[in-house]
Amino acid sequence: KARPTAIGNRGTRLQLSCMRVLLVSENVPPQVNGIARRVGKYADGLRERGCTVTLCHPGSECCWAFANPWNFSASMMVLRPLAFVELARQRWDVVHVVMPLNLSGVWLLAAFRFLHGADAPRLVVSWHCNLGAYNESIFPAGLTWITERLCTAVFCPVGALADKLLIPTPSTEPAIRAAFGDRWGICSNGLSAEAFNPEARHSPEGKAWEARKQEALQASGCSHLLLCVGRLSPEKGVADL
Repeated sequence: KARPTAIGNRGTRLQLSCMRVLLVSENVPPQVNGIARRVGKYADGLRERGCTVTLCHPGSECCWAFANPWNFSASMMVLRPLAFVELARQRWDVVHVVMPLNLSGVWLLAAFRFLHGADAPRLVVSWHCNLGAYNESIFPAGLTWITERLCTAVFCPVGALADKLLIPTPSTEPAIRAAFGDRWGICSNGLSAEAFNPEARHSPEGKAWEARKQEALQASGCSHLLLCVGRLSPEKGVADL
């Protein structure tokens, strides 16, 4: 059976079992949010395939951590200078920076691109939310336009640094996606259609769920049950629902 491979810079094939991956994220388990869960799945999945994964996050010794003013359940980070130099000098096959607002990750992308040139590792950015919608839930209406333009100006240059952008849907951050041209792809997200689909209602589990639902609706005096996949937070569009 052939071993899994990946395409590196200049089209070279890399054995996954030999790859060294640097994953840079301010959101990691056990934080309770979608980005943290996804990053945990990235790291675990790569390790299961034989990759050597180094996860750089606010709890790492290589960083200074401070509170995230937009989300107090998470932290932000600044790489320590010596750690920054050490990471930039090491050999990596892939560097994956998880956005948004990961300034330390942006600095690392710039370092790899300008210090290593054509020999730089494969540089990947994944972007996991629309900052415009997020800002609307936090800032007054008069400041939303300013913050959105500021974020776009700061992070659009990432398109000139990274090789690839991964986003959950084509509608995620249109301005950032446009900065990458056709160098973007979808990182699949959401429910498993194999487990959650209309036909599942006929399974024993589906019938048990239907009975419990009807009991709950009758007891509450309601007629419908609304299921929301994700946290109940303003930036998720809960008010629209």
